[in-house]
Amino acid sequence: MARYAMLIDLDRCVGCMACALACKTGYATIDEESRNWVRTLGLQGEYPNLRQQWVPGNCMQCEIPYCVYNCPTGATHKRDDGIVVVDSEACIGCGYCVDACPYGARFIDPKRGIVEKCDFCTERLTAGREPLCVEVCPSQVRAFGDMHDPKFAKRVKDSGARPIVSKTVNPVPSVFYKGLGVEEQKAYAPHPPREAPAGRWLRVLVNPAVKWMVGLAFAGQAIAYFYQLWHGEKQFEDEG
Repeated sequence: MARYAMLIDLDRCVGCMACALACKTGYATIDEESRNWVRTLGLQGEYPNLRQQWVPGNCMQCEIPYCVYNCPTGATHKRDDGIVVVDSEACIGCGYCVDACPYGARFIDPKRGIVEKCDFCTERLTAGREPLCVEVCPSQVRAFGDMHDPKFAKRVKDSGARPIVSKTVNPVPSVFYKGLGVEEQKAYAPHPPREAPAGRWLRVLVNPAVKWMVGLAFAGQAIAYFYQLWHGEKQFEDEG
């Protein structure tokens, strides 16, 4: 089974925003929201020694995804290939996962009432294509691959790239950055999940109940469907 990851070479990024614009257009996300982004701290240093570092980003597809733990319905879950996805049918838009994400990589679409996030363009992967942001980048900033592929894993290792983590929060991201500056590392480091202790205990009690209710709702729909199907066939036989 593949273990997908992304390598981002900041030395190549010129801040053209092609990745963010393509993603926003491709997924028609609301207002200023996007599944990925390009950030900067502005000009750093003193004249004439000035520099500006652009930092593209998206969902980090964490090995330890706090969003999955906090989802009360199981809508947010991690696939065997490491990609964290959202089941729109099971999502109730509660926002628990949004608060839990250390990178602020999630948002709620108010029109649909569900959570949106980057999923490495899973539908494109199924079709044998790369994520949209990787495909459109004119500077080849982003590289996408399988960490179980020795060549890609070696490329990541040899680049010296590392994930953005902090001393207190390390959900083991699957996005690696080459050329990350100290200031950018501090500025974009993951924050502790925004969650009160009472909220954790509430979810421990509520999550199983919600999952049971969702399961019963699906079971009820299935029973109603088969009953109508059986009733229709029986009525047809009686009329015959």
